[in-house]
Amino acid sequence: MAAAEAANVDALIGKLNVAYTRVLAAQGKSVALPAKEINLLSILGQLRDYFLQSLRGDRDICVELFGGSCQRVAHVQAIIESLELSPMNASDQRLRGCIGACASVREVLIDLGLQDALRKAMVKEKEVLAAGGKAEALLETAQTPEVEREEEPDAPTESLDPLAAPMQQRPALGAIVEEEWAQLMGVATCKLGCGRRVAPGVTRSGKKFDTCCRGCATGKAHHKLCGLVDPKMVGEGRCKMGCGRRAAEGYDAKGNPRDTCCRACAEGEPHEDTCSLVGAITDDTASDALDRCDERAFFTEVKTSLPEVQFGRFLEQCRMLREGRMTRAEAVDRIGIILGDRGPQLKSEFERLVAEASTNTASEQAVRFATSPPQEATRTRSQILSEEAGVDLATARKLIKENDRATGAALR
Repeated sequence: MAAAEAANVDALIGKLNVAYTRVLAAQGKSVALPAKEINLLSILGQLRDYFLQSLRGDRDICVELFGGSCQRVAHVQAIIESLELSPMNASDQRLRGCIGACASVREVLIDLGLQDALRKAMVKEKEVLAAGGKAEALLETAQTPEVEREEEPDAPTESLDPLAAPMQQRPALGAIVEEEWAQLMGVATCKLGCGRRVAPGVTRSGKKFDTCCRGCATGKAHHKLCGLVDPKMVGEGRCKMGCGRRAAEGYDAKGNPRDTCCRACAEGEPHEDTCSLVGAITDDTASDALDRCDERAFFTEVKTSLPEVQFGRFLEQCRMLREGRMTRAEAVDRIGIILGDRGPQLKSEFERLVAEASTNTASEQAVRFATSPPQEATRTRSQILSEEAGVDLATARKLIKENDRATGAALR
């Protein structure tokens, strides 16, 4: 088991080596850099999950994975500390999560008395990076697949998405949501792990969006409007770009109903003269999503006004409240102290937002319970796995079959 886990981690570190080298090579290339950074962040997200999974599992496996010379965790930590991502991706939550996971692993190793080995490994990895060595040379155990070593041609300049945000553009205020706040408030974030809020509105098939923008969904740069679209400006029959106008009538070349008001708007340009204003939302708040979203406005105010250490304490209180380790009254009092001079004013707003979030969550659960079919007395293995893991039945059946095949168990 431990050998298989070690092989998986080493394979991911091998991919991280290549991704890191390609990010360095793509510096200054506005077309190539976004994709390279997104690929690297995706690998960091997978490593974060492996690190956290090992901490929750058998301690012996964790020690075998990261103990000894402590080279694996030191290698990842050295790359993270040397990263200089563009402003667009510098606050990506996959990077923050991997930093936290590495810190947790280091704490375990220190508790086991491996602080000397960890310190030596960190010094060695940083020295190699400082000397300008490639990331692949840092970890001898990581075997990078040969296919990953092939040079990828840069995309032509013409392929740059006209809606892509410049790499120097920071995310919109409140667009990135830390996990602690998102879980407490029930805020849906991009499924790809960037930490940004999902785009408002629905797909052509009527399902809610589960990514922040098309650019992120396709592994490219975030779009200019990512995090800026007011949820009240989109909806059925309205332009998906958030301008508040009605979508044009008719169908596109693929036979789908049009979901933008005009071609110019779809390309991020001023509206065409022929674009109709009939039925459009034209109030002055259309350009400012924060004024129309109390939860987002509060979170933005706290995040921008508190120092980093105080903001971390704020998130810690949110996490403890979410896990039921303190009452709402206790959390409100502690957060009031953390907020300092603005505590009395903001803590009442925090209490109201938490109460509303709890009510919304309870209402959603009640609706799901009322609309769900009655449970049978006897449940199958796939039904149990589906409920406990939060996956659909087809996925549950597939996982059970793969597990049975791997363990040699007889299928029933």
